[in-house]
Amino acid sequence: TPAGPTYDTITNALVAAGAAATGSSQVVVMVKGGTYAEDLVIPDYVHVVAEGGNLTYSTVLQGSVTYSGSGRASLANFYITTGDAGGLVNVSGSGTLEIFSTSIDNTAVGPVATLATGRLIANDGVIRSTAGTGGAATVVVTSGQFQSYRTNLTEAAGGRALSAAAGSASVFGPATVTGQIDYSGTATGTVSQVNVVHMA
Repeated sequence: TPAGPTYDTITNALVAAGAAATGSSQVVVMVKGGTYAEDLVIPDYVHVVAEGGNLTYSTVLQGSVTYSGSGRASLANFYITTGDAGGLVNVSGSGTLEIFSTSIDNTAVGPVATLATGRLIANDGVIRSTAGTGGAATVVVTSGQFQSYRTNLTEAAGGRALSAAAGSASVFGPATVTGQIDYSGTATGTVSQVNVVHMA
C-alpha cells in the first residue's frame, strides 16, 4: 500500500508533490482507477502513475497534460481522451516528459501532442486523432526532441501523423503510423521498424 497523504483531485496531489520534489528527492503520485475531469500541470521530478497497466486503462483523464519544466517528469497507465483543439499533451521548457503505457485520443479537430521545446518520449502506447487535425498533425514538433518507442501514431482523416519543423522527431517500432510523416525546415529524425500506412 502506498504511503503518504491522499487528495481529492490529481491536481491537488500534483501541487503538493511539486512543492516537495527535487532532483535528488523525486515524488511519485499514485492515482486510483476512475475517471478524472481535470487539466494537469506536471511539476519537475514528479512521476504520475495510474492504477492499472498493460494498456488496460482503468484510469481515464478527460483533460490535458502540460509540462514546462527544466528537469524530468513522467506519466503512466492513463487513457487520456477529450476534445481540445490545442492538444492533449503539451510540452515546453528544457526538461523531459516521458509517457508510459498510455493511450491519448483527441476527439476534437487539432493536434494531439505538441512539443515546443524540451523533450517528449512516448513508450508502449497510442497517440491518436479521431477527428482529424485540421491541417496540423497528430504530433507537432516545433523544436526540441520527440521520440516514440512501440507507440502507434494515427491521424484518422488521412493527414499528417507526425510533423517536425525543427529539432528531431524519431519513431522506433515495432509500431504502426497511420498518416504522413513530414519533416520540414531543419528537422531531422529516424523511422525504424515502423509500418507506415502513408508517408510523405
